[in-house]
Amino acid sequence: MKESIKLFMYFSLIIFIFIRCQEEPKISINIISVDRNIKTKFTSQQFDTITTLTIQGTIDARDICFMRDSMPKLSYIDMSNVTIASYNGTGGTSMNNSNYYPQDELPINSFSRYGNNKGFLKMIKLPNNITSIGEQAFTGCASLDSIIIPKTVTSIGSYVFAYCSKLKNIIISGPITSIGSNTFNYCTALTDIKIPESVTSIGDNAFAYCTALNNVIIPNSVTTIGVAAFNSCNSFTNIKIPNSVTSLGNSAFINCIGLKDISIPTSISIINEITFSSCENLTSVTIPNSVTTIGYSAFEFCYGLKNVTIPSSVTSIGNAAFGYCNSLTTVTLPESIKKVESYTFIHCTALTDIVFPNSITSISDNAFNYCTSLSSLVIPNSVTKISGLAFAYCKNIHTLTIPNSVTWIGSSAFEYCDGLTAVYSYATIPPSTDPENIFPNGIMNTCILYVPKGSINTYKVAEQWKKFSNIVEL
Repeated sequence: MKESIKLFMYFSLIIFIFIRCQEEPKISINIISVDRNIKTKFTSQQFDTITTLTIQGTIDARDICFMRDSMPKLSYIDMSNVTIASYNGTGGTSMNNSNYYPQDELPINSFSRYGNNKGFLKMIKLPNNITSIGEQAFTGCASLDSIIIPKTVTSIGSYVFAYCSKLKNIIISGPITSIGSNTFNYCTALTDIKIPESVTSIGDNAFAYCTALNNVIIPNSVTTIGVAAFNSCNSFTNIKIPNSVTSLGNSAFINCIGLKDISIPTSISIINEITFSSCENLTSVTIPNSVTTIGYSAFEFCYGLKNVTIPSSVTSIGNAAFGYCNSLTTVTLPESIKKVESYTFIHCTALTDIVFPNSITSISDNAFNYCTSLSSLVIPNSVTKISGLAFAYCKNIHTLTIPNSVTWIGSSAFEYCDGLTAVYSYATIPPSTDPENIFPNGIMNTCILYVPKGSINTYKVAEQWKKFSNIVEL
């Protein structure tokens, strides 16, 4: 009886092992020596099953194309002892039938998703002697989680690691001089990266949508940060822009919602359009005296921005530069500013005080639209023109002072300013207006219009002004 039980247990174990072996994926490890014709080293059955491959010898773009398109389960590749030869022909990796592939370059589109997507590729050891990595080499390799760039590499093409959504770790040790456009675009698992001190430029969208990136060190060698270079890098709270940087591209830090403070280096003269737009948690920004221009929408939708000092070096502030900064309480414009552009401070709902310099000559349309916390408003003597909707919806303004320098007021300039109780107009000749209302109809019977002595009759017949029921001479 005991022998029967032992025999039963033995066969049960054999069956269990057989079933488990059937469940395990096939793994084939092949160490081969290749000379420009990798596909001859395997059977057609092996093409579909090989997961791990170590290559030694010389290959070219045709061999890499074969690995990409004909070995669908290839997950681990060791090419460290491979030499990549040049190739001239149409059998390579390029989607555009490129005819020439340089020596010692990992070819364009090597393992790109635009071929038969290498979704299984998790790890690759690059050849120790390559000098460059071609464009889109690993684009869309969604399982690739780490990579080491050899010390010999001096050039990395655009889109090389774009959409590598599991890439967490990358070491760049070679003397590369630039990080190309879209190189790490949508690397959503990348948490930190050290940019080599040999790098002088960071290309457009280089780290765009790296939403987990919380630590990036920009070395003092960098002079240019491209358009949208760090777009939507939501996880870092601060970033140091070194004094070597002389150019910040449009939208360079747009939508970095974790960013809390920023100091612009003295090497910057222009804060380009939309540079820090939608940095929702940005509370303070330091703008140095080197800056002459703040581009349109530069800080728009920075909801948390409370303090900003605009230095006297600034001569131009673009449209909507501080629009929707609804935590901003005080704005002091420097004497160097001649015009408040359209939408510059629209929807700054916490703004209680505006200090206008006497250099301002015009206030453009919608400049302070929806600044609902303003309680009094004094227009400086230098202003000659107030455009339409400039202060519309500023419903808590009680008193308004218009100097004698103002000659024209656009339609709806003070529309929906329903809290007005007193308007002081110091022009002896009423400012010209558009035919449409410049003040809300609802306050015309209660708000007092104060005008210079001797000009009451002129106001009583002037378009728009005559609608006031109470006109009193100063």
